Amino acid sequence: MFQITHNKVRRHMCVHPLITLSLLTMLLFFQSEAHAGDPQSGRVLFNGRSEETVSRCRVVNDDVMGGRSRSRVGMSSGGIMQFSGDLSLENNGGFASFRMPLEQQGLDSMNTIVARVRGDGRTYRLNLYDNTDLSGVSFRQYFETKADQWIEVEFPLKAFTASWRGRELPQMKLDESRVKGIGFLLGDKKPGPFRIEIDWVRLANREVADSGDNSDDES
Repeated sequence: MFQITHNKVRRHMCVHPLITLSLLTMLLFFQSEAHAGDPQSGRVLFNGRSEETVSRCRVVNDDVMGGRSRSRVGMSSGGIMQFSGDLSLENNGGFASFRMPLEQQGLDSMNTIVARVRGDGRTYRLNLYDNTDLSGVSFRQYFETKADQWIEVEFPLKAFTASWRGRELPQMKLDESRVKGIGFLLGDKKPGPFRIEIDWVRLANREVADSGDNSDDES
């Protein structure tokens, strides 16, 4: 009886280190994956898993100029903020958007904004605002989504361009210390339903390269 127990103990002692090593390897892998997309690696500007974030968002559609696009901000079934609606080109419309004031003005000493999103394959726009009421001139950058896939998009701060009512304002440059709000906009001139989930938006430091100009007609 003792011999059997002793042999079992010896076998467990031999197998246990292998199991432990495998578990540690898996743990390190999952930790590295988590940190790769961890919004805490930079200051969080937008937390899409917070109901409080949703409550601070303000929808602005083309109805302000007679259009008929519709949109809303809410939580998806997975508990992540979702911007969705229907884009219409009627009555010279064609854009839907929302914007939200930042809890803290300015973008620190970082050089890039990173956003984790899951969209529908359409092209959206990230807007920054340097005025208190988050209206008038916006500083913008476009990005493409992949249908039903989570992606992380990087926006170099020096690549944001100023616009007002669809007009480019090349003489105006973004002052990171004055940024007071952030928002997302769809205006790809393709009527129909749209949907994008936003998990988080944060600041980061990246090696960035120059980017080209983008333009469209929406405000």
